[in-house]
Amino acid sequence: MSSVPGPPTLGQKYSGIPERLLDKATELKRQTYSLSTADIVPRTTSGELPIIPKGYSRPRFSQAVQAIRSQIGEENVMLNTEPLNDGWYMEHPNTHDAFHLIEQEELVSSATVFPGSTEEVVKVVKWANEYEIPIYPISMGRNLGYGGAAARVRGSVIVDLGKRMTKVLDIDPDACTCLVEPGVSFYALYEEIQRKGHTHLWIDVPDLGGGSVLGNTVDRGVGYTPYGDHFGSHSGMEVVLPTGEVIRTGMGALQGSNTWQIFPYGFGPYADGIFTQSNYGIVTKLGMTLMPNPGGSEGFMCTFREEEDLAQIIEVVRPLRIRNILENVAQLKHVVQEVALLGKPRSAWYQGKGQIPIKILREIASTLPCGDCSWVFYGTTYGPKEAREIKLKAIREAFEKVPGARWIPRESLPKDHYFFSREKISSGVPEFEELRWLNWHPNGSHTFFSPVSAPRGEDAMKLFKIAKKWHDECDLDSFPACCVGLREMYLIVNLVYNRGDPISKANAYRCMRGMIKDAAAEGFGEYRTHLLFQDQVAATYNWNNNSLLRFQELLKDSLDPNGILAPGRSGIWPKKYRGKGWELRGDDLESCTEGEEVSHKTLLCVLSTEPKPLEAQILNCPALTYLPGIKATSLPFLRRFQRTLTITQVEKMSLKKSLPFRRPFDPPEGYYVTHPNGQISHYHLDTFTDPWLPASKKPVIMFNHGCARTSEMWYHWVPRFSRDFVVIRRDNRGHGKSSFPKRLSPWSDQEHNEYEHNYQWDIDTLVEEIVDMLDQLGVEKVIFFGEATSGEVGHAFAAKYPSRITALITCSSPTELPPPAIEMLSVGERSWPEAVIKLGSKGWNLALAKNPGTLPQKSAYLDWLVDEAGKTHKEGLAGYVIFLTKLTSKSFLKDIKCPYLILAPTNSAAVPISESEWIASQVPQAKLVKIEGPGHEIFAEAPDACMDATLKFLHELEIGTK
Repeated sequence: MSSVPGPPTLGQKYSGIPERLLDKATELKRQTYSLSTADIVPRTTSGELPIIPKGYSRPRFSQAVQAIRSQIGEENVMLNTEPLNDGWYMEHPNTHDAFHLIEQEELVSSATVFPGSTEEVVKVVKWANEYEIPIYPISMGRNLGYGGAAARVRGSVIVDLGKRMTKVLDIDPDACTCLVEPGVSFYALYEEIQRKGHTHLWIDVPDLGGGSVLGNTVDRGVGYTPYGDHFGSHSGMEVVLPTGEVIRTGMGALQGSNTWQIFPYGFGPYADGIFTQSNYGIVTKLGMTLMPNPGGSEGFMCTFREEEDLAQIIEVVRPLRIRNILENVAQLKHVVQEVALLGKPRSAWYQGKGQIPIKILREIASTLPCGDCSWVFYGTTYGPKEAREIKLKAIREAFEKVPGARWIPRESLPKDHYFFSREKISSGVPEFEELRWLNWHPNGSHTFFSPVSAPRGEDAMKLFKIAKKWHDECDLDSFPACCVGLREMYLIVNLVYNRGDPISKANAYRCMRGMIKDAAAEGFGEYRTHLLFQDQVAATYNWNNNSLLRFQELLKDSLDPNGILAPGRSGIWPKKYRGKGWELRGDDLESCTEGEEVSHKTLLCVLSTEPKPLEAQILNCPALTYLPGIKATSLPFLRRFQRTLTITQVEKMSLKKSLPFRRPFDPPEGYYVTHPNGQISHYHLDTFTDPWLPASKKPVIMFNHGCARTSEMWYHWVPRFSRDFVVIRRDNRGHGKSSFPKRLSPWSDQEHNEYEHNYQWDIDTLVEEIVDMLDQLGVEKVIFFGEATSGEVGHAFAAKYPSRITALITCSSPTELPPPAIEMLSVGERSWPEAVIKLGSKGWNLALAKNPGTLPQKSAYLDWLVDEAGKTHKEGLAGYVIFLTKLTSKSFLKDIKCPYLILAPTNSAAVPISESEWIASQVPQAKLVKIEGPGHEIFAEAPDACMDATLKFLHELEIGTK
């Protein structure tokens, strides 16, 4: 591996290493590559490259790419079609997460754009709005351990601000401030200050200096001088909002301001905070305060013998830190990190399962300068020598009250010891030692567990034990470090894993999920996390019915109405994504990052240019909406004046919320309606009725599937019915592509059913949503076909809205599910909803299929069915299941006045024939038809018999006949 070339220097590349650190970086790169076993291989993803956002058409994407190339230059747009190279810290990718915790292709981008100025960022944002394509801004993409350069939505376009926006715009040596662009690293800022001779100015740096000053600050990162709170040390931002408008915060909003980097607040509400860890804007300039040299600095080191000493150590540190005797972020590292910093792989020390025993770690440590210990404290004092000596004396006396504490004389340490790297970092000099512990595993990667607590010994031990428990369970070594701020403590646990080993990655993923969950149960929350866990962490901040997240969502929808900017960042999803399966919750171990497609708002139909009356293309369409900017100025007046337009007058159109009564432009993903309660219902529209027939001869039939099915499962019914009917196939609430509300109550507590936005998951709500859909589609009356439990909803709909229903048909439908049926549906778990949450939608269906008389047993069909059912998010299905366990429709039967057909299975494990016969006895005009079949799902296993009976029933009513 001696032939591995060195990394680029700052003189060669904006993201390069300073010449003074080149030898260190080159050696670490050589070590990193010597332990790499993950080859760069051709892309194995199915389909065409690049990966594009789900639901987006490839022609539309190509059109969008051409448009942005014309605006910012061909050379500043790069498609992500090459093999994915993880690289290493100094040569990282901007296409995906270099430290991928799940499949490398899962969080991959479609393209990267490189704007060179705020003006070009504005162009990119306006372009993204025009084409409704998700964009994800990065400063330099070195937020490794938290997601790196990856976007949360697969196929997003990365906006790489760092490559061309690399200027240190200002350094004021008197006021001790600077103004930087996103591509300025801590290395670059330090070197520029030195080049200009301002040696009295310090910068505050994190453990590694290769990251963006701006990017680290807006992610609320920390460093190790007394100016360690980076956001607290900033002053003024320039921000491009998601609509393309540019603002300056603080004093920068004043025309001609000369105090932008002096006073951060300005006048009125303070806005800067909403642009940190958020998706509310793209920060293109940032002011920072710089620390003047306080008269010198001096590092110190102290070790502590026992792991159990942690509580006492924190109790000693807290008063020293609050009184500012300890002036910077105090860092207490576990001895495993002292061993790992030697740069050797774990296998050199231990090859057993679980964490390396503390006994072995202490034996190794006894051969090192730190000696036999469990904890190592690295600190720094500041000021003139006399002041430092007074503080060091007080610190040493306090620390040595802990039995077994050992003060390590600075002069006793070898010059290449890690101590001196920490001393430089704590004195504002960026270094390059920290990454040596990545050699712990081949293909070494890491992520962080970063909970916040009070600096109390009891809290520190709680968090330490949580981390230890989960690392043991997941066969990982725990790398904890306690970082004590002025009044808060961060237990930063570094999870190191082998990204070339699927088992190692899965263990790290599960470990993170478990630690976040257990910490929240004890009242501890993360201050920062990897993008895969941001939904889970956001959900832990759930006081007062998730009022904070609801407020954040309100801001998002106001500032970013098209939902284009970093959807899902910090768990904040735009409205069009919510409830569609994009959120990754705490119990989600499947790590599937994609939900349903969201591009339906701009479904584009490019029509023929041959002049024809518009009505010849869309007949009796009761509602048309058009896209902003489309040249169709007469279109909004169509409904009012019933004017005739030609196709040449309409270049593109949207059929949002419309019901064309002829062969439709029905896209594969179907259509959506949004209800007043915020939920979204997905539906398909199929009709091949004769275009010259009046609407009265085109009856509408609505097919409603049962529990754990989707609208796709009516595929074999569509050909027979769409010739004479307008066929609507709905996805029930929580199923398929319809949304579902987040549950606030625990899944184990089915007596208290609280959902976000006070959603009431009950029969009244579901019926009102059906009526609202019909209203939005302009449908006055409908034939309601309810399969299985949807038949119960049909009972309520027919009883409550007799004027909106032409006929009611139910198939395999009960009036309620008795306890034996619910027990069977629980498939051996404690409850039905908990079974769904534990097994997932697909797993639950597979378990249910083992019971005779439930799902069809034809192998090919069953495989397809469970795969299709698996597309329903388990939380949506579980919410529907809880609703079903409490549902009864018996009281509605007496009020059903419309014609009613009951299709009754003869061999259902859930609905005995006696149940169907009883329902028929309660509705005088009901007609009962028994359908022979092997089980419950006669609509699928005996479809011809069911369709024959249904069509006969409707034709006898003279419905669907010409």
